[in-house]
Amino acid sequence: MLSTRVLSRIYWCRSLSTSNSLHSSAETNSELIKKMLGYDDTNWNNEENSFLNKYDRNNILDSYKLLKKFGYSDADIKSELRTLCLKPQTITSRYRMFIDYCFQKDLISPTLLRHFVKTMSLNIYQIKHKGYIDKYKDVLGHVNKKLNISVQSLSEKMPLKRIHCEFSVHHLMSVLNISHEEAKYKFKRYPNLKSRSFKCIQENVHVLTKKVGFTHERIKKNAFLLHADKENLLSLLKKYPKMGSVDMKQIIQAYPILVLSPIRNIESVIQCVQKFGYTLEHLSKAPMILILKPSTVEQRLTQIHTEEWLQPYSGLPRTLMLVLTLPSLEKRRAVLQDLNMKCISINVLACTKILFNA
Repeated sequence: MLSTRVLSRIYWCRSLSTSNSLHSSAETNSELIKKMLGYDDTNWNNEENSFLNKYDRNNILDSYKLLKKFGYSDADIKSELRTLCLKPQTITSRYRMFIDYCFQKDLISPTLLRHFVKTMSLNIYQIKHKGYIDKYKDVLGHVNKKLNISVQSLSEKMPLKRIHCEFSVHHLMSVLNISHEEAKYKFKRYPNLKSRSFKCIQENVHVLTKKVGFTHERIKKNAFLLHADKENLLSLLKKYPKMGSVDMKQIIQAYPILVLSPIRNIESVIQCVQKFGYTLEHLSKAPMILILKPSTVEQRLTQIHTEEWLQPYSGLPRTLMLVLTLPSLEKRRAVLQDLNMKCISINVLACTKILFNA
């Protein structure tokens, strides 16, 4: 029989993980945007704009705020509603990349941002012909000067995406002091880097080294950090300077992948584990659960608190370690029972696969 306390924790976490869907049932994203942009029933097609309901509401609202920050009017946004479905970081990087390659600022419309991939497939001559870049502008010379490098093997007849890749490789060589082959390998392994502006990469290196304490060598080994969202990382450091008694910077240095976890996801996971009675100090012992979905954490904690053989572990300082390895716990338990181990510690159940199989 479950206690009232445990049941209340479970129901709260379920309400947390479904709050967005409950909110959406009262007002869909489509209806919200309709109101925000001043549409009425005569000029708004619910069916045609129902695609908005498939996307995360917070993402749509953040993208709207960013577009307004860039100076776009509601009329501009109305002209290409699907731009609202892009992530804010994607919008920022696309906008900056167009600026990097001398696109005229007043011609960078929401439609152009949305059709970024198609535009990057054109060569510079074609883009100049469309009027986005001044026909007399030396684009390649401008980028070489901007990055303080010298790439002579490029031509304006090449697709802009190819030009950007080559400039990005040389830029990474300069920023991280690595060879051409090593830089090319980083782009091959982490293709998201190709869609990041030069400024995005520069800012990420600055934040990682100055705010978190990463060395350039460490960034080289974790190059995925270069396509992270700088604002997300800064928000994380501001809201949670410490995880219990442990400096958040130390945790990020130990588990760099946390940088890619959205702050909202981290907040929801923290709220969920706290309702189960765990503290930030407990979380500091198992920070990797912060990359899991809140619904996954809730489901696994519920199982730990309700399954008979797992209940002795619930509420212990290191219980959260089991959240990470829960899918394999039954198998591990069977293996250990075959070895006549009757008292099984959390350290054994929660250790890495390599250690367990050793």
